[in-house]
Amino acid sequence: MHLLLKSMSKIYLFVPFIFLFSACSLKGDACNPEQLSTRFQENQKITLTEDTENGTFSFTISEGDKQVFQYEYVGAECPEVIDDETGENFYFEIGSDLESFEYTDEELASIQAIYQPNGAWIAHLPSRITEGSVSGERISSSKWEISVDVVVGPFFEGGQTRNLTFKQIFTKI
Repeated sequence: MHLLLKSMSKIYLFVPFIFLFSACSLKGDACNPEQLSTRFQENQKITLTEDTENGTFSFTISEGDKQVFQYEYVGAECPEVIDDETGENFYFEIGSDLESFEYTDEELASIQAIYQPNGAWIAHLPSRITEGSVSGERISSSKWEISVDVVVGPFFEGGQTRNLTFKQIFTKI
C-alpha cells in the first residue's frame, strides 16, 4: 500500500506539468501575431489642440498642405492572456515639396513629431518628441525610406525614457 501511494504521488506531481506545457504550446497557436503598419498621406496636416488646464494636448490629422507619416505597431495578442495589449504610434509631418529631410532635437517640433503608446496598463496620452532624429528619402512617388531614433517617455512620474528606433519603408495611402 505504501508503495502504491508513493507511485501515485509521483503521477500527481507530473500531471500539472503536462497541462502547463500543453497550454504553452496552445498559446502560440491561438495568438494574433504582432503587426506593423508604415504609411504616409499627402495633402494632410497635423493639428494640435492644447489643454492648458491639464497640461496635455490632443491632435487630429486633416486636410492640409503637408505629408503626414504614421508608424503603427501592435504587439501580439493572445485571447487567454488578460491585458496583454500593447502598441505604439509615431506621427510626423513634412513639407509636400521635399525629396529628403533630416530633423534633430529642437527641430522635431517643426514637424509635429508625436509619440502615442497604447496598452492595457499605460497612459494613452500623446507626447511631443523633442530629442533624437528623424530623416527620410523619397524612393518613388509612393514610397519613402524613413529612419527614426528618438527618445520617448517617461509616461509617468519616476518613469524611464527609452529609444524608439527603426528604419522602414513608408507607403502612400
